[in-house]
Amino acid sequence: MKLEDSSTNTGNGASTFAEVSVSTTQANMWETLYFDMTGAAGGFATTTTYDAVVIFPDFGTNGGGETFYFDNIEVTADGGGGGGGNDAPTTAAPTPTQDAADVIAIYSDAYTPITVTEFPTSWSSSGYEEVQIAGNNTVKYAGLDFTGIVTDYNNPTDLTGMTHVHFDYWTADGEEIGLKLVNTVISQEDIETRVTTKNEWVSVDIALDDFAFDRSQVTQILFDNIPAGNITLYMDNLYFYAEATGGDAPTTAAPTPTRDAADVISIYSDAYTPTTVSELPTSWSGSGFEEVQIEGNNTIKYFDLDFTGIVTDYGNPTDLTSMTHVHFDYWSADGETIGLKLVNTTTDPVQEDIETTGVAQGQWIGVDIALDDFAFDRSAVTQILFDNMVAGTITLYVDNLYFYADGNGGGGNTAPTTAAPTPTRDAANVISIYSDAYTPTTVSELPTSWSGSGFEEVQIEGNNTIKYFDLDFTGIVTDYGNPTDLTSMTHVHFDYWSADGETIGLKLVNTTTDPVQEDIETTGVAQGQWIGVDIALDDFAFDRSAVTQILFDNMVAGTITLYVDNLYFYNE
Repeated sequence: MKLEDSSTNTGNGASTFAEVSVSTTQANMWETLYFDMTGAAGGFATTTTYDAVVIFPDFGTNGGGETFYFDNIEVTADGGGGGGGNDAPTTAAPTPTQDAADVIAIYSDAYTPITVTEFPTSWSSSGYEEVQIAGNNTVKYAGLDFTGIVTDYNNPTDLTGMTHVHFDYWTADGEEIGLKLVNTVISQEDIETRVTTKNEWVSVDIALDDFAFDRSQVTQILFDNIPAGNITLYMDNLYFYAEATGGDAPTTAAPTPTRDAADVISIYSDAYTPTTVSELPTSWSGSGFEEVQIEGNNTIKYFDLDFTGIVTDYGNPTDLTSMTHVHFDYWSADGETIGLKLVNTTTDPVQEDIETTGVAQGQWIGVDIALDDFAFDRSAVTQILFDNMVAGTITLYVDNLYFYADGNGGGGNTAPTTAAPTPTRDAANVISIYSDAYTPTTVSELPTSWSGSGFEEVQIEGNNTIKYFDLDFTGIVTDYGNPTDLTSMTHVHFDYWSADGETIGLKLVNTTTDPVQEDIETTGVAQGQWIGVDIALDDFAFDRSAVTQILFDNMVAGTITLYVDNLYFYNE
């Protein structure tokens, strides 16, 4: 940007001018640029009348017909007062709100830090100063190439109980920074990088699962300036934390069943008189067992669960031929997929079948499974088992395990009767694909002609909702001519409802590359209710700067019906 006094222009440009170059860091999105004229080439004088503004896109290079949009060209005294354009932040980093009990802090006024023996290390390639900004202690790294912190070589930090690392940064000149975690006990390390946003405090949260190394003995933490050169970086609130998922145990009781007792054969529930149950749990169960009270409600707690069994009565098997469904409520903070197995031991050979459901963690979920899905003779059921379908063990709370007839009251519904929840995220932080709550980005095909599903837009309580039926897979195209840049977004969200799905996948595709780049993330289905899914975009391992296709996949053989609403990307 060049400011000129046009009265000094004799035909070859003004002799009185002030000129500053600033590099851009983003494409296909709005970026705010600040030009500090105090150090401008040509000099800058507040007494000079500059009456011309000249902008040079890609300065020094002949243009090739590109299009640039500019808006909000302003002159300010100090970069706008909020930090933009300043050489240093004028406001403190945001105050953390994580519960201290869930935090291992390295540096923050908000928490008591653990032992940190070297901060910075002697081998750091940066300056270091602790400054106060609005009364808040803050680290200033000047001339930063890389800088290190050592917690304690003799007492490494165990991060296996943590889920994320957090830090706040502010920089006027950084382009990309990396956070490296090191286990020097076994010489393992990994780094995660982030493109910077300049001249404002930015909060970064990185899932520790993204660091591919043994994090049980972390001893070093490093900040790296990724491009060549040195930058100034202000840093605060560096800590690790365990993300809340509703806690490790439910604080509210499972919902009270409302089905007529005359239509129920109950195994375990305060709401009904149970049938004969001779073993709960069985001696051969691969789990711990405890009966706990939650809000006065008796509840089963299975801990260290691999599998667990219940025997009704070998001498008097349970006849389920008049029942249509089995129901149970579960709560788990760490389960992924659980199975319910029904067994008839009266036949030779024994007959059994299992049905599985994906786990929605940290909340009570009601599961209703049609008994016709169990392919065996259910006239003499004697055993009921819960299986953890993933390697390892979990904790599972169970209540209201019963069989019932009809299935028209709620769990047996084949379509939602209530609308998906209304999103509450700020529209400024959202790129919407489908939602009544936001103005959508350009979507040229919804669904695509090559989708393997039926499509219908229905209204549920006045809310527009997508119904995919006979769904194998289905596609959406945003705009091949103007791909969607998701580099500034952190997550994708959608709400789904399905009565028959088991596992669904969301695939994102960049068709602008050769070969095409894509990745898919899957989620287990909690049937018969609206479920909100949020997936970190960092989990998709591909270039997401030019996304053109979005697909929903049924990951299990066969087809399902899936209702979808509020599909959008957002910046957390």
